[in-house]
Amino acid sequence: MAGRLSLVAALVCAGALGGLSTAGPASAATFVVKSTADSGPGSLRAAIDAANATPGADVVKFNIPGTGPFVISLLTPLPTISQPVVINGSTQPGFAGTPLIQLDRGGSPATVGLVVQAGSVKVTGLSITHFAVGVAVDGANDAVSGCWIGLDPAGTQSGNTVGIQVSGASASGATIGGNSAAARNVISGNTVQGVTISGPGALVQGNYIGTDPSGRVAVGNHTGIEVFAPSGTAQIGGTSGGARNVVSGNQVDGIHLQTAGNLVEGNYIGLTASGKSQLGNGGSGIQDEAPAPGNTIGGTSAGARNVVSGNAGAGIDLASSSSNVVEGNFVGTDATGSYGIGNSVGILVAADSGNRIGGTSAAARNVVSGQRTGAGVDLENTDENLVQGNYIGVDAAGSSPLPNDRGIRVRDGSGNTIGGLTAGAGNVVSANRGEGILLLQGATGMKIQGNMIGPAPSGTVFGNGGAGVVLDASPANFVGGGSGGNTIAGNDEEGVLVDARLGDAGNNAIRANAIFDDGTGGIGLVNNGNHMQQPPSIASVTTAAGSTTVGVRFAVTAGNRYAVDVYASPACNPGEPPQGHVFLGSKTLLAKASGVGTVSFVVPALGSEQGVTATLTLETFSETSPFSACMSAP
Repeated sequence: MAGRLSLVAALVCAGALGGLSTAGPASAATFVVKSTADSGPGSLRAAIDAANATPGADVVKFNIPGTGPFVISLLTPLPTISQPVVINGSTQPGFAGTPLIQLDRGGSPATVGLVVQAGSVKVTGLSITHFAVGVAVDGANDAVSGCWIGLDPAGTQSGNTVGIQVSGASASGATIGGNSAAARNVISGNTVQGVTISGPGALVQGNYIGTDPSGRVAVGNHTGIEVFAPSGTAQIGGTSGGARNVVSGNQVDGIHLQTAGNLVEGNYIGLTASGKSQLGNGGSGIQDEAPAPGNTIGGTSAGARNVVSGNAGAGIDLASSSSNVVEGNFVGTDATGSYGIGNSVGILVAADSGNRIGGTSAAARNVVSGQRTGAGVDLENTDENLVQGNYIGVDAAGSSPLPNDRGIRVRDGSGNTIGGLTAGAGNVVSANRGEGILLLQGATGMKIQGNMIGPAPSGTVFGNGGAGVVLDASPANFVGGGSGGNTIAGNDEEGVLVDARLGDAGNNAIRANAIFDDGTGGIGLVNNGNHMQQPPSIASVTTAAGSTTVGVRFAVTAGNRYAVDVYASPACNPGEPPQGHVFLGSKTLLAKASGVGTVSFVVPALGSEQGVTATLTLETFSETSPFSACMSAP
C-alpha cells in the first residue's frame, strides 16, 4: 500500500493524473474533479487517493464539464479519508447555494458515502444519498456544512439509513453546520437518524433536520438527532439566530439524548423555519433519557430559548433522567409566545428526580402554554423536582389566556416543589381548561407555595376551568404557609379540593393563602379528605381604638395542637361559600382537655362590613378544615 501511495504522490507531482492539478506549497495541494466516473483520472476517488498521499491540508474542487447537477454513482466504496482535506462541492461552476454534485451509492453495497478518519477535514456543498451512512466522522475537529444529506439536488427524498454519524472518542469537536445560511446542512429523509453522535464535544448548528430546504415542508428522518453513550456529548444550537437548528417533521423524536452533559439551546423543534407554523415531530420534541445526570435545555438569554411546539408527544420529555435544567423556553407556542401551537403535553418528567423546570429569574421562565390534550407540566412518579417561575396557561406577556388542558399534573412521587418561598419562585398557573394544579394517586410531600393560580401577572383574573388545586388521593402535602401563601382566585370550582375517594388524602395543610372568587368554595373536603376536619366558628368581631378583635371557637381533643388562621374579605356574601381574601395571622393552641378551645386575634381595624373567616388546622396531623362561616366587622 505504501508503494501505491508513493506512486500516486509521484504522479501528482509529475502532473500525470489527468483531471487532477496541484497548486500551492509542496506540503498541500489542490485536486480538481472533472468526471462523474466511479474511478480513473479526474474522478473523486482519484482525488481522495491523491489527497491521502499528500501531507498538509489539501483541497478537492469540482469542475465537471456541462450543466449540473451531476451524479457520481459509486460502484465500490470510496477510500477512507486519512489526511486533512477540504472536499468542496460549492466550487462546481454554476453553484448558487443548491448542491450540484450528488454522491450516490449507485451499484455499491450498502456502505458509507464518505468515511472521515483524519482530523480537520471539511466536507461541504454536496448532496449525499442512498448510503447506509452518508458521512461517517471519526476524526477530531471535522466539519460537514452546506450539504444536503438524504435529498438529491432537486430536493427529492433520497434517504440514507443514517445521514451523518459522529462516532468514537477520537471524533471530538465535530461541527455539523454553522452560523451562516451557506453553512446550513439539510439533513432529511434518512430512514433511521438524521444525525447520530457518540463522540464528545460535537457542535450542531444552523441545520434543517427533517424538512425540505425551505424549512416549511416535512421530509422526515425517523429521528432527527440522537446522542448516544458512551461518550456522546453535543451543543445543539446556539444563542445567535444563525446557530438555530430547525428540527421538525421527523417521524419520531426531534432530539433524543441518551447521555449527560449536552446543551440544547436556541432551536425551533416542531415548527417551520419561520417559527410561525406547526411542523411537528411524530414523537417528542426533545426526549431526554440519559442515565447520567445533567443536560441543559434552554438558558437565560433570549437567544438560548428553544421553541418546542406542535409535536405529537411531549414538547420536552425527561424520562428516567435526573438533575436536568429546563429554562427560558417556549413550549406549546409560536416563536413570539403569543399564540398556541400545542404539543400533546408540554414538559413531562417521568421516573427521575432533581430536575429544575424554570427558575427564580424572569430570564429562566418557561412559557408552557397551548398544549392540546395534556398538562403544561406533567410529573409522573418523580421526586424532588423544582417547578418555579413559569407561565403555565398564559402567553409570554402574561396578559392573555393560552390554555393547556390542565396546568400542572402530578401523579405519584414525593418531595416535589411547585413555586417556593424566594422572590420569583412562584408560577403563574392560570386560564387552563381544567384544574390549575392536580395531585393524584399518591403524590406526597409536595410544597405548593407562592404561586398565582387563576390570576395573571397583569392583574386580570382568568381562573382555571376546574379547581385551583386538587389533592386527589394524595396525602401529606403543604399548600401555602407563612410567606409561601398562594393566590388562588377565580377558578370555576373550589380554590382547593381535598378528595379521598380513590385513596388516602389526609395530612394536607392549606395555610396562609389568599383564596377568593372561586366558584364552589374556598376549601372543599370530600370523601373523607383530611378526615373531614371541621372548621372553627367566628364567635365575635369587634372594633375599637383602631383595632379589630376576632374571637374564634373550635372543638378540641386533649393532647392535640391546633392552629387557627384568620382571613379578611371585602364583604360577607351569604349566597357564596366562604373564602379568605387576605391572610391576617395565625395562632396555635395545645389542648390540655377535650371540649371547646378559644383564641383571640387583634388586627388592624377592619372596615365596616368587611368579612372575617377562619380555618382550623389540626397540627398534630397537619390537616386543614374548610373556611368557617363569615362574620362581618361592625
